[in-house]
Amino acid sequence: MITATGPALLLVSLPEQVRGRALGYFSAANARGLAAGFGLGGVILHLLSWEWIFYLNVPVGICAVAIAYLVIPGMPVGV
Repeated sequence: MITATGPALLLVSLPEQVRGRALGYFSAANARGLAAGFGLGGVILHLLSWEWIFYLNVPVGICAVAIAYLVIPGMPVGV
């Protein structure tokens, strides 16, 4: 969901002067996540059980929502 809606949120919420740089950072972070995901997933599966992949994503999702509320201007509270 973040990969699909991230660029749209950046284009809507940022001024025109920094949009290109923000999209570049977003693309770089997305590529790093895709590259690291396979290796980290393998390590998690080797050391723990497959359920831990979901347990580790819960705090990441909570942090992402908290950062979105702090960073994105005009974000409605309680949605």
